[in-house]
Amino acid sequence: MLQKTKIDFALNKVPKKGVIESTVEPTGETITAGFKNFPLGNITELYFFPYENGHFKNISTKASRNNRDRLKLELIPDLRSKEIFPSNVRGVLSYKINGIPKSEVIDLSTGKLISKQKNLLNKNSSNLSFMSALLGAFIGGIILNFMPCVFPIISMKAFSIAKLVSENKSAIKRDAFLYSAGIMTTFLLFAIVIILLKLGGAEIGWGFHLQSPRVVSTLSIILFLSGLSLLGVFETGSIFQNLSSRLVEKYKMTNSFFTGAFAVVVATPCTAPLMAGALGYAFVSTGSITITILLSLGAGFASPFLLLACFPNVISKLPKPGVWMKYFKEALSFPMFAASIWLIWVLDQQVGPDGVAKVLVSFLFFVIAIWFVKNDISARKLLAPLFLIVALILPWYGDYNAEDNNTLYGSYAEEWSSEKVLELNNEGKNVFVNFTAAWCVTCKYNEKVVLNDPRVKKLFKDTDTIFLTADWTNKNSNIAKELRVHGRAGVPLYLVYNDTSITPLILPQTLSYKIIKNAIVK
Repeated sequence: MLQKTKIDFALNKVPKKGVIESTVEPTGETITAGFKNFPLGNITELYFFPYENGHFKNISTKASRNNRDRLKLELIPDLRSKEIFPSNVRGVLSYKINGIPKSEVIDLSTGKLISKQKNLLNKNSSNLSFMSALLGAFIGGIILNFMPCVFPIISMKAFSIAKLVSENKSAIKRDAFLYSAGIMTTFLLFAIVIILLKLGGAEIGWGFHLQSPRVVSTLSIILFLSGLSLLGVFETGSIFQNLSSRLVEKYKMTNSFFTGAFAVVVATPCTAPLMAGALGYAFVSTGSITITILLSLGAGFASPFLLLACFPNVISKLPKPGVWMKYFKEALSFPMFAASIWLIWVLDQQVGPDGVAKVLVSFLFFVIAIWFVKNDISARKLLAPLFLIVALILPWYGDYNAEDNNTLYGSYAEEWSSEKVLELNNEGKNVFVNFTAAWCVTCKYNEKVVLNDPRVKKLFKDTDTIFLTADWTNKNSNIAKELRVHGRAGVPLYLVYNDTSITPLILPQTLSYKIIKNAIVK
């Protein structure tokens, strides 16, 4: 009996539907929730607690009274959620009457927010027409050829072109078309994977594969082996090219196809001018538009080599093959090694020294396997494949534990979250948000040259601007969602919130002190 009494007492404490009525009106970036039919008395500490999290970014602001029995409070709806905002939100309205706590179950009719949410999610991408996105992707693809992340592969391709000086025009055309086909095929595969992942509910963006330590490890190894090949340590060309020639030995030009494919894979850390908006448009559009935009990007990326196919006589202007090509080939190994070192640094940012050790051991095993192949040792037929297999498996074996990279800037930066931005907004502070990743070359340039500039640090201090960093080196669905809200599919992205505005100013991808100052100092 005592137990039943306790249960009944507890059940009586559970909030129930009462007589309080509610109204909801959107007001700018917030909604005003009105409540009436309160009991007579002094109403204080009014809060609304939804049963389901994620609908609102706050539970209340200071309640205000607009007539004798009606109270209202401002709520900030999270209209950036991937899920469509519900037409009705049920929760508990908590308040005190004459200092005594009370609560009731309340339904907020929020149907008016659905169209507003759709407009907000499409706001940034709708500013760009399909044709503008298509053209931006094509021009961005052309510029991508000159970005630093692609330089190692482009330089290797330049060497292969130099070797074609003495070839006939048909060979030159075939090489250019195969390289371009590799580019277009890989962009198509990227588009299909993106569509499938989006259908599965994944929050992804441009360069998503580089968020996998295993992919970063593999690319680092391929570039390292390519550098050894260019130095003449072994004579099968790059590992990637060797695999293709084994598949279709009589068509050596197939190597160009895989070189084009590899160029796309390593190009993704870079986002060329005009690419950001186009990719943002592609990632929030239908599958057919996603494919079309990425193929346009691929066409732009391949266009310089397609021009060679159309005008093969241009190659005849290059110097004839000679001793210079040996030195040129060996010199091209240096950017390969540099790119490999950079990817190892990225891996360290992702998973720490244990992950780096795996790759370095793989390097060692590959070199041992090559040494066995190059020397006439009786056991080489057994040992060379053994070391090669271990070297191939090691980067993919075991778990990689993500490192916390938020200490990258020390006390200069704080970790980003949408709640943190809201909190700082409410305090009336300026906020600068840096969406970055260790594998993003443009991000690292801006951070090294601009964001760590003493003038920028002083500007932030003088204007009471809080510097937040959203590190997308590893997968983070919240960051991916925020990028999508602002019409972007990848990093870098720079946002400035002035005072209490929750609508930020989007800065260019390449920063300068003047750009940041003009955005903050009004």
